[in-house]
Amino acid sequence: MAAFDPTSPFRRADALAAGLTVGQLRGPGYRQLLRGVHVSSEVEVDVRVRARAALLVAPEGAAIARHTACELWDGWPPPDWRTHIVLPSGQDSRSARMVGQAVDARASRSTDGITTLAGIRLTDRVRTFLDLAADCDLVDLVAVGDSLVRRDRLDPRRLREAAATPGRHRLLARRAAALVRPRVMSRPESQLRMLLVLAGLPEPSVDVQFSDPDGRLVRRLDLGYRDHRVAVEWGGRQHADDHEQWHSDIDRREDFDNRDWRFVVVTSKGLWVEPERTLARVVKVLRSRGADVDIRSAQWQRYFGPRHRRTA
Repeated sequence: MAAFDPTSPFRRADALAAGLTVGQLRGPGYRQLLRGVHVSSEVEVDVRVRARAALLVAPEGAAIARHTACELWDGWPPPDWRTHIVLPSGQDSRSARMVGQAVDARASRSTDGITTLAGIRLTDRVRTFLDLAADCDLVDLVAVGDSLVRRDRLDPRRLREAAATPGRHRLLARRAAALVRPRVMSRPESQLRMLLVLAGLPEPSVDVQFSDPDGRLVRRLDLGYRDHRVAVEWGGRQHADDHEQWHSDIDRREDFDNRDWRFVVVTSKGLWVEPERTLARVVKVLRSRGADVDIRSAQWQRYFGPRHRRTA
């Protein structure tokens, strides 16, 4: 039997067997994660701690899934405070009732696509993407896919191939997989790209890179239309609040001015409050560079605007 370790989630029964008292578990030295599951109060409760706690009380063979698995893969799922698990074939979600409302448990007929990461049993990246098609709309699912393939962690073709197989919610999965791109560095950048695409504008290139004469990378852009020298960039609050970042952005912008690039900088307001104005700004700048573009689709209205506001 493994030695009792209070810095990792543990069952109450195991703590009592190790010599702790009920009074100690209720005291300031420990915190309750789930019913019957505790951890030392010195431990920062992050997604890994929550995942390990859920698996302690889940039926044998369960795995972390959906939003929580996506977080563990360093992805960008839609916000959800619960810990998500998938139960092995033959188990009913009611069998995990003891874990309470903090855990969302769903039964599955398949054991395919289960792996381990840092000792945590979870769905792999491909299955995580497919499973989240049940919980996401198109824009959120594309962001999930972008996050799972960035930094060459997964070939986007794997998502397209998996989405082409029979299964639930495959129509959405196929559409999203076709729009997934590698090297996207943030969820807002993914959302911004989708605003442009769903409005019928040409899809911008992702992670546009510039090198010096020796081939060394010197500059990069979030999104860009290289043929027209137009950049569309996300301008989150960190750029305004971070003094060093602010000065770096000024130097960077001056460099691109010398390269004759035009910029459209978009903030959260431009995505969720004034998306139509953002599209008009992009169209105006592209036209000034000779592009024959217009807002040719209203699909963006299903996902962007005040009533669709999402977190970054």
